Parts: sequence; structure tokens; C-alpha cells
Amino acid sequence: MPPRCSPQMSCRPRRSKEMIRWRHLLYRRTPLGLIQGGAAALVLIMWRWPTLPICSLGISLLGAYAGFVYFSSVYYASSSGRRSLNIGVNEFLVGLGSFTGLFISEWVMKRTANDANMYLVIAAALLISMAVQLAIAGRLRKVAAGPPAVSRCRS
Repeated sequence: MPPRCSPQMSCRPRRSKEMIRWRHLLYRRTPLGLIQGGAAALVLIMWRWPTLPICSLGISLLGAYAGFVYFSSVYYASSSGRRSLNIGVNEFLVGLGSFTGLFISEWVMKRTANDANMYLVIAAALLISMAVQLAIAGRLRKVAAGPPAVSRCRS
């Protein structure tokens, strides 16, 4: 008799199939800015009004956001160029962000005596990450376009 699958396990393939349609959004500058900026705005709302209903809804939405972003990054890392290096760098950055985020959040919360400031740290990290990603995307766009064409017409 085959093992029974939990409802969570049975919905993973369906959710992955839905997410794969939207994976390209994070590799364009405008959707990247809107998605990352939206997540940062949501965390800032949670920081400003840390009530149970707002934080419950915010954490639920951020869970869906984090799942989509992680899925997209793993998909990209394992589907282009040097796959093993890409996957290693991706996992390193995820681990580094999680590890340093814990220490920075704890330091800020102790220093300010306000636990809600954890959300401010998360928002700052998202905004810094977004700025770096947009700068890299802008630079890669300029490199891909190449140097400007030289006009052969003489004035």
C-alpha cells in the first residue's frame, strides 16, 4: 500500500505550477521594485501598527511573498549558467541573511526596548536588497545594450 500524502504535500506541485508562470517578474526592474517595495511597505505597516490582526495578515502575506521569491531564486539558480555555483551562492546568501538578521534584530530590539523594531530591521534589509538588485539590473542592462552606435553621417 503506497504511503498517503498530506494535503500540504499534494498542494505543493499545484502551487509550484502556479508560481512558475510568474517567475520572470523578479528579473525585470519594475516588477522587482514593486514586489520588493510592496513587501517593505507591508513590513513598515507592521512596524508602525504592531497589532495582532495587522501582524497576522502581514506575516501570512509575507509567507506567500517569501515562498515565491525563494522559489524564483532557486529556479533561476538551477536553470542558468554554472548551476552548482549559482545554487551554492544562493544558499549562502539565504543563510547569511537569516543568520545576520537574527543578531541585528536582537541588537536593535534590546537597544531600543521595542520588539516591533524588528520589523524596521526587516524593512531596511529589504530596501537595501532592492536597491542593490536594481543597481545590478541597471548595470547589466547597460552592458547588454553595448556601446552607443556611432553615426556615419557627417554634419
